[in-house]
Amino acid sequence: MANPSAEELSHSARTQWELFQIRMFYQLAAFRKEPLAELIVRRPQRAPYPLYERIRSQGELVHSTLGPVAISASHGFVAQALRAPELGVAEPPARRSGLVRPIEDSFLMRNRPDHPRLRRLVTPWFTAKALQQRRESLLKLAHQRIDELAGQPSFDVVQDYAVPLAVRVICELTGLPVGEDWRRLAALGDILPLSTTAGLPSTRNQRRLDAGWANLNAYLDTAIAQKSQAPEGSLLASLVERSQDPEQLGRHDLLATLGVLLIAGFETSVGLIGHVTARFLDQPDLRRAAVADRSVLTEVLEETLRYEPPVQFTARRVNQDCEVAGHRLQAGVELFLLLGGANRDPQVFENPNAFQLFRANSKAHLAFSAGEHYCIGAGLARLETEVGLQALFERLPELRRAGRARWQPTQNIRAYRRLPVRG
Repeated sequence: MANPSAEELSHSARTQWELFQIRMFYQLAAFRKEPLAELIVRRPQRAPYPLYERIRSQGELVHSTLGPVAISASHGFVAQALRAPELGVAEPPARRSGLVRPIEDSFLMRNRPDHPRLRRLVTPWFTAKALQQRRESLLKLAHQRIDELAGQPSFDVVQDYAVPLAVRVICELTGLPVGEDWRRLAALGDILPLSTTAGLPSTRNQRRLDAGWANLNAYLDTAIAQKSQAPEGSLLASLVERSQDPEQLGRHDLLATLGVLLIAGFETSVGLIGHVTARFLDQPDLRRAAVADRSVLTEVLEETLRYEPPVQFTARRVNQDCEVAGHRLQAGVELFLLLGGANRDPQVFENPNAFQLFRANSKAHLAFSAGEHYCIGAGLARLETEVGLQALFERLPELRRAGRARWQPTQNIRAYRRLPVRG
């Protein structure tokens, strides 16, 4: 590789200096309790819920002094905003060539008509009926991974169990190849937390992102080239067939769709498995009840999604002047919708900061968003977590903590990065 030129080094230095100045600006604004700045500079290791409460105490919708941005931790406003037709995601500039970045380029960040058109291509594989037909295969994958961990005095529930299980599940569901190379795909999971953080990426993290996207593009190009090896009737085979007509599905959209399902498809499941496992380790009576009774486990999952959602916030842009929950919004305003804050709104959930089973309205949480952009993988995350935990604690009922847990180092993904255990 050629050495960087003096001009490139100068540009890099300017970029780092500019990023430093921007970070100092937000740090100063956060010191003054500016809510947007506090969200951006918050330390991910600290629970965000006190900050959400403080924002909610300032009103249902809080306008930032740093630009045309408003923030809400109110369940009533967030729920309506997610469903409002006048609001949409902030679409990045259209790109039909070059490196595909699935979080930015997929239907995840597209509005009508592209969003429903692309989403419909994959929906049949994520219906409740289609997923339930995969329960036994998911259970087999869970037991297979536990067999692989047999004999180890300790392991990491997140990195050694949840991640490889989730990678294998999403690959089996989509028809993407995994084989024994799951570690390569698991490493791509770091892309989602980095690409969805509220703060500005460091130069180092931006390089990691670019390298991750390049690796993902190469993997997907190989999978598409070897389409003949994909199972008949698989999602991969279906999308590749449609891509033969670029008017239906061009290469850029093909890679973006497969990529977002792969990356986002296992992150929520991994986060949910980690959260529930941590609670079971600390509450053995609850663990035994949940393993013995699937209805109890279902309640644990829903309350966990409310209490500690893996995805903490989402954003919407006001596309035209409108009114949402009694608030007049001007076109161009960006909204930060705090899902984790809405899920602890005392106007909706009694004693919201307590983990409480069998809430009458437990499923009113917004952990998977709502409206047109409701998480397509919600059903998979629930099923995979249920099956994965059932197998894990039936096989290893004496699991206990074996060291300090660590959180993902990002603001938006609230999930364990490490959760060591021993049995």
